[in-house]
Amino acid sequence: MESDDTTPRLLLAEDLKTQSPTLVGETAWEVVDQYVDAVSEPLELDGSVVSLLPKPWRAVYVLQCLDMQVNNGGFHQFFTNGHGTYDPHLREDIESLDQSEYKAILLAAWEKYEQMDYREQWGNLGISWDRFTEGYKQFDFEAEDTAYYALTPDLPTVLGQSILEHFDQYCSQEDSNPLNAKAKPPRVPLEHSLFRRLQWNPFLVAIPLQYMWYSTFLRGFPLPRTLGACFMLLWFVMSVRDFKSGHKLLDWMYGPDDVDK
Repeated sequence: MESDDTTPRLLLAEDLKTQSPTLVGETAWEVVDQYVDAVSEPLELDGSVVSLLPKPWRAVYVLQCLDMQVNNGGFHQFFTNGHGTYDPHLREDIESLDQSEYKAILLAAWEKYEQMDYREQWGNLGISWDRFTEGYKQFDFEAEDTAYYALTPDLPTVLGQSILEHFDQYCSQEDSNPLNAKAKPPRVPLEHSLFRRLQWNPFLVAIPLQYMWYSTFLRGFPLPRTLGACFMLLWFVMSVRDFKSGHKLLDWMYGPDDVDK
């Protein structure tokens, strides 16, 4: 695998095979963290891009984020700072672990979290430290925290061992794989306004298109009217292409700076 300066990684895929599980886990984290940052920051996507990573790499990213947060402030800190970003895939990522002790503790914390309402804590982010610390009494993860801190080896080493044992899964040719030499940021559709999307809806564009061509046919083909009919036809073709591609054309025409304006 050849090196590519546009791909944020520290070691080439083949180099990882010769490293210790601890170094592999640490390297994998730095690789995927740099990759997510490179994709997220320009598009202001924060954690939403995580769901677009290949599943094995998504688990590496999410579980390493979990490990750092829990070791710093327990499961309460992780679920607060996570702001629900990891919720859609967290259970699946936990269950991907080979290490049964980690899996049991993380699932216990997750199942307890599912019964809790963290919306007030999310709304408090960056506002009141006292309100955050009160959450340690309201949301009791003491048993899970204590059990987690006692586990050995640490989670990055467990993830590193999993990468070595399932190496092919981490070296797929998906464009969104951080170890792929041709890796490129995954496309995230932009949130265009309803008015803009209606302007480019092929079913709606077809109405003035039919009127223009019908009236042109009835009244002859003077140059201005013919050009107008051709323009409407081009608009219709482009709207069909945009509709079938998930608004790729609108993304290209307007870009992130023009969204919802």
